[in-house]
Amino acid sequence: MKVRLLFVLLLLAAIGQVYAQSRPLFPETPDFDRKWVLGGDFGMGFSSTGSSILIAPQLGYKINPDWEAGIRLTYNYRSYRWQEQRIRTHDRAAGIFTNYEVWRGFFAHAETEWLQYTPVYITGIPTWLEKGDPRMFNSIFLGGGYRQYYSTSGYAYLLLLYNLNDSYDSPYNNPIIRAGVAFGLGKPRTQAGKIRTYR
Repeated sequence: MKVRLLFVLLLLAAIGQVYAQSRPLFPETPDFDRKWVLGGDFGMGFSSTGSSILIAPQLGYKINPDWEAGIRLTYNYRSYRWQEQRIRTHDRAAGIFTNYEVWRGFFAHAETEWLQYTPVYITGIPTWLEKGDPRMFNSIFLGGGYRQYYSTSGYAYLLLLYNLNDSYDSPYNNPIIRAGVAFGLGKPRTQAGKIRTYR
């Protein structure tokens, strides 16, 4: 978790360095003028007891310039180790999401996800790892984030979510942090370079 958080912070620092010289903190951003949005995030985590690699692409559709809805797929590879023991699992998820841009890149986000995952337990004396049976878990995420636009067809984002279905069986720890990028697909709907006027 610490390595993943460090990765997110380094990504945001790099993005900020690129745009700090030419853009104010909350500028009037270019009007994102594509109907379809392809994006997602990637994460890695490493510790003395294991590692994980997460790949999560998503495809969204712009209902209007501020409102987007779409689907998200997730694959998470996990490796656990304790002394000479090794356990590997492959988690898969699908979900639907919607978000609404409220003000100059800030947006609210809601999502539901169906995850198939394999739990791993620490049991016994001496300590031993035990692989459980695959199970399904439904999560409902609510939260918000910020988009840094770099053109009329692309942006980077940071998202902070809270799982309303948090329980003993949940594989997630609140809060959930995501950082990723998105790109517009298809031809522009408006003249390139048009500046959005905010309320």
